[in-house]
Amino acid sequence: MLCDYCFFFSCYGHDDVVQPYHTKHVIVLLIDGARWSETWGDVTHANIPHQIELLKQGVLLTNFYNNGDTHTCSGHVALSTGIYQTIANDGTQLPAEPGVGQYLLSQNENNSSNAWYITSKDKLAVLVNCTDVAYHNLFMPSTDCGVNGLFSGYRDDSTTINHALKVLQQKHPQFMFISLKEPDVSAHTGNWDAYINGIKSTDAYAGQLWNFIQQDEELKNTTSLFITNDHGRHLNNVLNGFID
Repeated sequence: MLCDYCFFFSCYGHDDVVQPYHTKHVIVLLIDGARWSETWGDVTHANIPHQIELLKQGVLLTNFYNNGDTHTCSGHVALSTGIYQTIANDGTQLPAEPGVGQYLLSQNENNSSNAWYITSKDKLAVLVNCTDVAYHNLFMPSTDCGVNGLFSGYRDDSTTINHALKVLQQKHPQFMFISLKEPDVSAHTGNWDAYINGIKSTDAYAGQLWNFIQQDEELKNTTSLFITNDHGRHLNNVLNGFID
């Protein structure tokens, strides 16, 4: 997590005084399918120099696991809803529970521009809705997924980041969930060099995103950024290794 402030309890006499939150905007940046051994588990950190630099301002949580279905849609649902659920991995099935975006909009003026899901994979548009009758088709965040929404195909991560930065600049939403398709897509092709390049390019996007936040008068000093992934990859001696 990258944030501008640490929050803590201060004790004065017998009263606990809660320090006020400075965070007004929360952004989750998900880098799809990066393996531990090529990122934080590599002692040289050769592929993630930007995140290493960002760590000087943040906190690294390594005791963090996906104990559920490690497919894209199910992994994203776990992060967005806080609940493990196995759903179809092709965008044809909604989660059973609402995600943080729907919860947020249900608690304020239901302004869809206050919560965004911006993803390179079109199928992740399912994250903004659920089958819970109290939320189904209600309190739905804005989406910018894939080429042009659900079932339109994947797009380049560069396009996704550019769209996210434009929304941040124009809308300054309270919540944004950004998901990049690399290095997952390149790994599935079995191309090792492309997989490594996917890790490096998404690392650069993480640095670009944080630098943008710091240069925006409304976002700087009020934004917490979480950088994570939905799943890792097999070890080299397990099944087909990094490919899946």
